[in-house]
Parts: sequence; C-alpha cells; structure tokens
Amino acid sequence: MSGDRNPIRLYPLTAKALGSRRHIASGMWSKARCVVALERLPDRARVEVGFKKPIFLPGKAQFGAVAGAGGWDFALVDRRRVPRTCWGIRRRNEDRPLTASEAGSDPPAR
Repeated sequence: MSGDRNPIRLYPLTAKALGSRRHIASGMWSKARCVVALERLPDRARVEVGFKKPIFLPGKAQFGAVAGAGGWDFALVDRRRVPRTCWGIRRRNEDRPLTASEAGSDPPAR
C-alpha cells in the first residue's frame, strides 16, 4: 500500500514475529491519505500527528474532519469510534513556532 517494507506492515506472520497480533497500516500513509482528502488547505501549514493505536489489516477506519479558525482537526476512528490516529493542520502566516493550543492533536469533538 505505501511501499514501506517494515516487516510489521507486510504479513501477519512477520507482524506476529515482532509481537503484533496482525500486520498494521503505515501511520505516515494514513496521515498523507487524510491530508489529501481535505478539500482546501492553507498555502502554508504545519501538520501535527498523534498515533494513538495501530490500524490492523485488514481493517476499517472512518475519517472525520472539522474546520476551525486556525485550520483543521481530523481523525481516523475505528468502528467503535475509538481514535486510532489524530491530527491537526494549522495555518502558518509567519515563521514562528506554533503555540500549544495551535499544535493540539486531540480528535475533533463530535
């Protein structure tokens, strides 16, 4: 899927050898796929990510996003609505570090 050759992502057998019950999706691929799903992005942005739990394969995850004043908050959740991965994209209008509130990575409120 992502071209990642990490054994934990390739096959159930190699994932089990590394202590995982099944192989997992690449977090960076998941992040990139979610960013692409957003229709509008600021010209300059910073993407923050928080990997909460692995997405086991085969598996399903639901994408949700909420636009806010400073950008987007978005998440992948499992069928029980448990967050697997959470992100925020924040607009960058100047070269300065993000504040703690701007860099939050909690899932969007539902």
